[in-house]
Formats: sequence, C-alpha cells, structure tokens
Amino acid sequence: MSTPRASYAPKDSSHWVEVEQEHTPVYVHHKILPIKHADGEPLTRSDIQFDLLQAIFTDNTQAFTDQSPDKKRGPPGKVTFCELYVNAILNSPKCTKVARDKMLETPSYAVEFAKMCLLVNVGRINTTLAFYHEMRTILRSYHPVPSLMKTPVSERNMMDAPRMKACLKGCRLPHEKNNAPATPAEILKKITQGSVPPTSVVNLVFVLANHVTPFSRLHFDPSIDFLDLFIPINISSAHRAKAFLWTVFHYLEGPEKPNPFNDDYAAQHPGKAPWLPRISKEQMEAENVDTVPEKEFAAKMKHHRIEFLKYQAAEEETIKKVEEPKYMAGRQQSQQQPSSSTQPAQQYNYQNQQPSGSQRKRKRVPSSSVDISEHRQFGTNSPSPGPSVHSTYSRYPPLEFSPISTALRPVRAPSALPESSSFLQQTWNALSNTDPFADSDEEEIDERVKLDYERRLYLLNRIRGKEPTPEPEPGPDSEAQHQEMYPVQQAVA
Repeated sequence: MSTPRASYAPKDSSHWVEVEQEHTPVYVHHKILPIKHADGEPLTRSDIQFDLLQAIFTDNTQAFTDQSPDKKRGPPGKVTFCELYVNAILNSPKCTKVARDKMLETPSYAVEFAKMCLLVNVGRINTTLAFYHEMRTILRSYHPVPSLMKTPVSERNMMDAPRMKACLKGCRLPHEKNNAPATPAEILKKITQGSVPPTSVVNLVFVLANHVTPFSRLHFDPSIDFLDLFIPINISSAHRAKAFLWTVFHYLEGPEKPNPFNDDYAAQHPGKAPWLPRISKEQMEAENVDTVPEKEFAAKMKHHRIEFLKYQAAEEETIKKVEEPKYMAGRQQSQQQPSSSTQPAQQYNYQNQQPSGSQRKRKRVPSSSVDISEHRQFGTNSPSPGPSVHSTYSRYPPLEFSPISTALRPVRAPSALPESSSFLQQTWNALSNTDPFADSDEEEIDERVKLDYERRLYLLNRIRGKEPTPEPEPGPDSEAQHQEMYPVQQAVA
C-alpha cells in the first residue's frame, strides 16, 4: 500500500500550497544510472542530457570561491561554476600535459571536456566507455558523442573514461592531500570550522554521488534525489541545473550564506533546494534534440568503427597465418636437435625398477633415442644396476644410476654427521655436480640437502623428547608405536 506524502505546488507566482500525492520513492536509478549502449552506438543529447550540461556551464553567476592555487593574485575571488570546474581539472596533478595545453589553447574544448568529466564525476559515464574509434582493447566500448565533438580538437583529444576518472581523482585542494572529507557531514563541519571552501568541487560531487540517499532527503522532494538530475526525467533542464548549482553552493560556501540560486520555494523553506516542477511528455521531447549534422557525424563514426574492426580482424588473421608456421617450425626444430655425443645413446630397461610418475613425464627427446626412465644419482658411490646411460639432451658426463631406497633410515646424532662446509663451497659443489634435468624430488641428489634435513629431524626429535611431552593414546600397541616414531628419544633419555 502506498503512503501519501506532502508536496508543494505553486498556487500562483508567490504562494505555495501543500497537496497530497502518492509517495513512490525512486531508487531504481542506481542500477540504470550508467549509460549502456552497444559498441559504436553514439551518446545522444538525451543520453548525456546536453541541455542540462549547457545550462550548468553557461550560468554566469560568480558565486563560488576560486580554488586555483595561485599565490601571486592575493585573496581568492569569485568565479562561475564553469571556471571553477575547468580550473580544478587544469590543476589536477594527473592531468596530462597534452590535455592541459589543449584546454589552454582551445577554451571551447576545455568546456566540452569538463562536461564529459562531470558525467564521469556523478557516475553517468562509467569506466568502460571510450571515445576514440580506433580503440583496440575489448575491455571498453567505443561511443561517439556528437554534441561534444563539434571540433576536430574535441574529436581527437577526448580521453576515455578511465583516464578522465583518474584525472578527477587528483583534483584536491593543497591542504587535503590525505585527509579530504568523505561525507556531506564532514564537509559541513569543515565549513563551521572556518575552512571555506572545505574541499574541491570535484571531490564534493564524488561525495554527494556516493551519499545520495541520506543527503537528498534533506534538500529534495521525497521522490527525487541528487542523481535524478542527470537522467531523463520529467523536469525541465533549467530547473535541474539551478537545483544542482544550489546544492554545490550550499556545500562549498556554507548553508548560512545567502544562496544566489534560491527561488521563492527555497527562500520560504530554508535548507530546501529550488522547486522542481514537472513537465509533460511533449515538453520533454522538445529538449535534448539532436541536430542533423550531429546525426550525420554519428553515422559516419559508426561506419568508421565497423571498418576498423574489420581491418583489425583481417590484420590479426594475417599475423596468425604468418607466425603460426614459424612457431611450428621452431618447435619441430627444437624437438629434433642433433645429439652432442658421437656414440648413439644406449637403452636400458630396468626389470625390477618401475619409474616414478615424474620420471615418466620427463621426455625431452624422442623415445627412439633414449629411455625416458633414465635418471642419474649424484653424490653417491653406490653400484649401478646396469650399464651407464648418457642422455642425448644432457650436457653432463655419464653417471651411474642408483635406485633410491625407500627404507626408513635411523636418525643420526650430530657427532656422527660429516663436518659442514662454507656457503661458498656448498654453492660451488651444487653448481658443479647438480643436473638441472634430474628429478628434484629425489632425496639423495644432494648430500648437503639430506644432511640439513637429518639435522633438523634430529633437533625436532630432541625437542619432542623433553618435558612436557603428551602421553601416547592408550592401546595395545601404543608403546611400540611410540618407540617406532621417536627412536632418538630413548637414547637421549
């Protein structure tokens, strides 16, 4: 059941009466706020609400404190919103030199670029959109914006949305590098403390867009919030622009100062934004109408995009046809390298030894030249069960094979272990005697590694045998299991 709400409608030019209407909260725009179009589709005037942006950036009210960090001019003066926003982008440390120079050389491009940035600022344009028709990445989609690309400079130098957002993230005042306010309440608190402006205009828009629901209830009609100003809605663009500028002034200059964007409704209701009268469908359709040149430009850029995608696909197919035979030829050549040994490799089949899984997988030459179960043992003098085998792919001399014993060895005390060598000697020994093609899971490949493991195991057994030692679980074989698991404990005790 819907809940009636109180709304105000003008009885005449100077009086407002309270009327009852159905309360239908508008929260669905959070899911449809970003513009979603297929690749190549243009962003029309209705998509970006061009008339709204035009009304915001052409307002000549000099009501905002200049935030430019120019210390030579003395006390900051008052500027329009357009000047305030463009200067914030120009002074961003993440604004590229090329973009800054183009904005200074061509003021019209600076205003068009600022309009796009404002849409990114509020989230109407997300970071998956790009505006260069020869974009190759599949992570973004290309969309021409005819109403904001009227000049060759704007067409060639319009950044993609991720770079715009990165530039906006750097728009901070000098004193708020790491402590910029993050909520509307923090912004108002800084104003009461005498810090005017409390934050940059770009950061203010980010904060208002991120906390749209709580602060909108304070200033707007219950069925409207701050982000509704930037989507197609049955409210005129001029009234939405005035409400936006009123909100920016309220949080940048302070709620106690006279707001130059007040109307009769806002003057009679302190803290409320100017009234937003509804318009008919016919009046909505009369706004944000694309011109004929803009439609032609959109069709031309869409055609260019399709042609570029065809060219890119043909280019990738050509590269694939050229590179794939080279890759296959190189792969076959690497598999058929001649043997470095003058004698052919001998084969030996172990009758009583089954090669492990890792041994079966290590195949670097054809099976006709060497048995893939060949593995050599380093650092041991145990006799070989068969003839010496030298693989054709190894640069090391033939070594004898010694099968690894799977029997458990008793842990030796440190006095029974050989003397350790220096780190340099161990490194030289490993470089001289270790085969990189050998299986790293074999425990007897490096005697130094085995020695280190045995010492660690001995130390753990010594610690395990000291108090407090948990008693073994009771059972018929508990004592035998304890002696089997901890053979050194008896000797230490």
